[in-house]
Amino acid sequence: MNCITISSPAKPISLKTDMIQRLIGEGETEGWGSDLGISFVHNGKLYFLGGDTNGPKGMQAANIIGVSDDLNPSDGINIIWEKDKKGNPKEFFPMIEPSSTVPAGAISISNIIYIFMMDVINWDYPATARSVLIKSEDNGKSFHIVWEGVKDNKFVNIAPIISDHPFKQGKKALYLIGSGKYRESLIYLAVSEIDNIENKESYLYFAGIENGSPIWKRDEDSAIPIINGVKVGELSVQWNKYLDKWLLAYFDYSMGDKSNMYFRTASNLWGPWSNPIFVFSGSRQYGWYEEVITREGSRSWGIPYGSYLLPDLSSLNNSKVYFTISLWIPYSIFLIEVDINNLRKIEERK
Repeated sequence: MNCITISSPAKPISLKTDMIQRLIGEGETEGWGSDLGISFVHNGKLYFLGGDTNGPKGMQAANIIGVSDDLNPSDGINIIWEKDKKGNPKEFFPMIEPSSTVPAGAISISNIIYIFMMDVINWDYPATARSVLIKSEDNGKSFHIVWEGVKDNKFVNIAPIISDHPFKQGKKALYLIGSGKYRESLIYLAVSEIDNIENKESYLYFAGIENGSPIWKRDEDSAIPIINGVKVGELSVQWNKYLDKWLLAYFDYSMGDKSNMYFRTASNLWGPWSNPIFVFSGSRQYGWYEEVITREGSRSWGIPYGSYLLPDLSSLNNSKVYFTISLWIPYSIFLIEVDINNLRKIEERK
C-alpha cells in the first residue's frame, strides 16, 4: 500500500492507494497499448472503453470496448476486449477527425449504450476537440452518431450520471458533468430528461443558485462552473454510498506537468463542493510502477492521467473506491484501489 498525506486548507487527510491490476498489455492483450478505461454497467455486465490503441506489428484502433461478468474489482477484473479476426484490437467506432475519437463518458439507458466521445481535431497544445454522442442498440456491436457538438465549448469531456430530478419530486434526471478546452477547463453541469438524451437542444445548463435552488438555462454560454480554480480534462463522478455524497475525480493541470489527481465531495451535483482532496501523484514513481517497468526495460515515470471511477456496485458499506489511471510509459490502463475511510472521518466532523 502507498500512503500519502497532504495538507488541505482544513485538516490533513491520508488516503491509501494500491495498484490492483494492469488491465491491458498482458495475457491475451500482450503487445497492446491503450488508455482511459472508462467503465459502466449494461445488462448486468461491466463494460470498459479504451482510447487510442496500439496492437502488435503497428496495428492501431481509434478506440476499443471490452466486457466483464465480474462486478467485483477488489481482486482484479477479467475483461474480454473485442478483437478482429486476426486477434488485433478492434475499434468500436471509426475516427472522425484526423487526430483521435476517444471515449469520455458512457451510460446505459433503456437497453441502449450511449457514449460521449471526445473528437480531437488536433493535439497541438492546447488541444482542440469537441463532443460527439454515439449510441448502440445491439450491446456495443455497432454504433452510430446521435449528435455532434461544437469545438472547445464547455462540454467536451462529459461524465453522465442519473440522479434525482432538480425540480420534479420523485423523478429522475440525467446529469452531465463536463469540462471544455482540454486540460484548460473549469468544471460545468448540465441536466436533461433521461429520455431526451438524444435531443441536445433540450439540455439545461447550471447558471447559479437563487433562493437556495439551482438556476437552469438553455443557452450553454450561460453555464457557470460548479468548480473554479482548476484546469481539467478527463473527469468522472459517482454517488458514493459509504460517504453518502457525490464523489468527483479529476487531474488538475494548473501546475502543468506536475498534475495530481484529486477527489471532491458534495451533497448536490451543483455543490457546494469540498476542497480538493489529494489522491494520486503525477510526479511520484510508486513502488508498483517500478515493478511494472522492470519487465519492459528501464524507463522513466509515464505521467498518469484519466481518473475514471468505476461504478459503486458494492451492496456493502465499503470504504474502498476503484478507479483507472493511464500511463504513457508503459502505455496502459491500471486499476487502482483507494481507501476513503479517513475521508469519511473528516466529513463526519463537519
